[in-house]
Amino acid sequence: MITGADIAAEARRWLAIPYVHQGRSFHGVDCVGLIICVRDAVEAWPAGMLAIRNYARAPTDGLLLELLAQHCTRISVLEEGCLLAIRWPLAKHSSHLALYAGGSIIHAYQRAGKVVETGYRAHWLRYTSSMWRLPGVGK
Repeated sequence: MITGADIAAEARRWLAIPYVHQGRSFHGVDCVGLIICVRDAVEAWPAGMLAIRNYARAPTDGLLLELLAQHCTRISVLEEGCLLAIRWPLAKHSSHLALYAGGSIIHAYQRAGKVVETGYRAHWLRYTSSMWRLPGVGK
């Protein structure tokens, strides 16, 4: 069984990979692509997840949460390796994803232009709209 520590360790291998909208490789990833690539590197995803590319940089609908509900399990307590859905201030819907790595988050951040690890505090806590366990990951 995959652990949250496995997910966090793999995510750290992706640090400094360039941000590329809808990217899915070490040449570049976006926030969704990072999650897909990290989980797939640890253990192959169900085929449907790898094809997801029908989203905009700034979604105006609830597609992201719909996809999470189809493939992940919503949780109410932070777990290492869990996925965090981020809703920016004034936005109606979540539009960014990050992986929780025990006190920090790892995410492909467009503003930084790459995959970064930052402390999970202050505004990130406020912006988190929901938490999700990736498929196949144990508690």
